[in-house]
Amino acid sequence: MRLSWRWLGVIILFALPWLLLVLAGLANGAYWLWQQQLLPLWLALLVFVTALAWLFAIYLHRKRHAPFRTLPTVAADALWSPDGQAAWQKVLVMAADIDVARYPLSDAEKLWALAWQVVGDMARHFNPGTARPELAVPLPYILIIGEKVSHDLRLLLIQYLPLSHRLTVADAVELWRGVEAAGTVGDVLRVGRLAFNPLGGLLGEAGIALMSKVLRYPQAQLQRWVLETFIKKVGYYAIALYSGQLPLQEGPVETLSDYSAADLAHADRPRRPQEPLRILVAGQLKAGKSSLINGLFGELRAGTDALPLTTGLTPYRLERGGVLQALVFDSEGYGEDVAAWCRRHQACLTGIDLLLLVCSATQAARQADALFLQQLRELYAAHPERAAPVQLLVLTHIDQLRPLREWRPPYDLSQSAVAGENSAAASKAQSILAAMAAVGTALHVPVADIVPVSSQTSEPYNLDALWTSIAVKLPDAQRACYLRCLRDKQAAQNWPLLWRQLLSSGRMLLGSVKDMLA
Repeated sequence: MRLSWRWLGVIILFALPWLLLVLAGLANGAYWLWQQQLLPLWLALLVFVTALAWLFAIYLHRKRHAPFRTLPTVAADALWSPDGQAAWQKVLVMAADIDVARYPLSDAEKLWALAWQVVGDMARHFNPGTARPELAVPLPYILIIGEKVSHDLRLLLIQYLPLSHRLTVADAVELWRGVEAAGTVGDVLRVGRLAFNPLGGLLGEAGIALMSKVLRYPQAQLQRWVLETFIKKVGYYAIALYSGQLPLQEGPVETLSDYSAADLAHADRPRRPQEPLRILVAGQLKAGKSSLINGLFGELRAGTDALPLTTGLTPYRLERGGVLQALVFDSEGYGEDVAAWCRRHQACLTGIDLLLLVCSATQAARQADALFLQQLRELYAAHPERAAPVQLLVLTHIDQLRPLREWRPPYDLSQSAVAGENSAAASKAQSILAAMAAVGTALHVPVADIVPVSSQTSEPYNLDALWTSIAVKLPDAQRACYLRCLRDKQAAQNWPLLWRQLLSSGRMLLGSVKDMLA
């Protein structure tokens, strides 16, 4: 029950004489203070007391809302593909722009419509050319979203809503009815107080209005948090669904794939159950790829000679402490026909997690390297569900830069160290920096992702910096490995799952026939 504007006008007119009487008393009191020369002191005390009350109100406000600042949030999955990360930004915008008044938490139909809207937007993001993209998924996956959202919301209610584990549905209904009845009785009492004590009723209504705003703020904040969490949870699992990253059956994803098992067998070592990182060493002819692999392994693995020796792809096991860490693939150099090279090794290019692009510092032609990177970008653009491999550019043959006879590493490659220096070491460092800048500009690669090395000298130089750069890129490489294994696992589950379904339906049909014949 709420008072209309008409009734409010009648009450104000009824209480107006009393209000004028109070104002007259205040005027007489102010005149008396002025006669006694106490008015300035009274005004100073009024300002002081008002400031104290304001500061105390701010303290209570912050203390009241402190628990709401610690409410949990929903974050994107670090293993999502770039397309999934872009979809998550859309979910964040939807959650931030939600109108809380349009979606009361007690209206299940509106919440269902909101969830379906989020699912539809995510479906259109991943399937833009489909008429009904939200329906372009098998039925069990739709049920998985309901299971996971309900599971997460249940945990949030248990953790952040007091007595939620003891309050039954019947108790909640009775409690809500009691609150509505109490509100009706309170409205009747407020009308009676305004009739019998207009001045006290008006002051009481002002206090109720102020307190309702104070109490309504945390309630509105909590409701916004619930709606935003609901949108983010639905969007989170919708992204996992339509990007193909929602597994139908639980279990580890990064199990050993068939093609990695074959490559491990080719490496003449026993198989390991864990899927390794797959690192491809690629570059032009005579760029120093095999020498780099020998330097990385610390022993002679790949053959080196005046003529290019590597043909096809040769896998090598990279172990630390007897544990398999990665498969490193040495490749033959690509020449002018880069497109044919990429077509020939397309299966490998779509299954790598880290690319070491080897470029010779003494080779001026970069068209083949630029075309190779373009082919790689186009290949992964056609598969947005997968993360493109992490790329590092390894600049070799830096010992052959000018001055030719200068080779006394290590060199300080910071700009401040070589500025104004005229020594041979400074000139060598300047030549290395210039080569890094030229290659980075030609191939659109950040200088921070370029590592200059020398692996053909008696003492390999700067390979430790390359290992450090690989370690920095390792989380992104592991994300690419996860997405690659996820696709392989889903493909491997399709036929066994279909076979089990056919067996189950066959047994059910056979049982029905037996019951009919019995």
